[in-house]
Amino acid sequence: DLRNPIAIIQGYAQYLQMQLSRDEINREKIDDLADNILETSCRLERYTDSLRTISRLEELEIRPVSLDFSELSSDMKNDFLLLTREKNLELVWENNISEKNVVLDAQVLYRILENLIGNALRFAGERIEVTFSGENGFLAVTVADDGEGFPEKLLKEGEAYAGTGSDGEHMGIGLMICRILCRKHGGKLWLSNSDQGGGVVRVILADKNNLTEI
Repeated sequence: DLRNPIAIIQGYAQYLQMQLSRDEINREKIDDLADNILETSCRLERYTDSLRTISRLEELEIRPVSLDFSELSSDMKNDFLLLTREKNLELVWENNISEKNVVLDAQVLYRILENLIGNALRFAGERIEVTFSGENGFLAVTVADDGEGFPEKLLKEGEAYAGTGSDGEHMGIGLMICRILCRKHGGKLWLSNSDQGGGVVRVILADKNNLTEI
């Protein structure tokens, strides 16, 4: 991911040098090359920022606490409703956790949902569904959209996927962040496509202190 934009910038710079030495380039072409170099350098900056983020995540300390999940769920729903309404999408939010208190790091859960719903916002057609349930000491979360679904390459490569194009790049980085956060919280992340074709992400997070039976 880092090599590609670097190679592009080098290619543009070499082409500019060659054309300037021959005095065969006009101002319009120079402006176009400058715009392309700037755009590619911005993409490179986003990559390096993501690498720094991932490096910090590896050092993140998980701090699970006992909390009222119904209240947390309601607060998160209200936040994400603001995002879906901006895109004219329906947000279906289903909380099937029966216990009042669960033990988890709310910031980790929020950040995972922020990335997953952020991806879904770009690909959903009309709606996004978020479902919470409890399974054998784990909190299970499913985020589904009614878009075209995940590329087959992503489903096959999993964590190795980097994506192509701006949406693919963002998706790959966002999913990598989610995988790291899930792993640090004793859980895991799976990707699939629904029978209707939309993307489905399933996450589980462990009840780290085993204080409740989620």
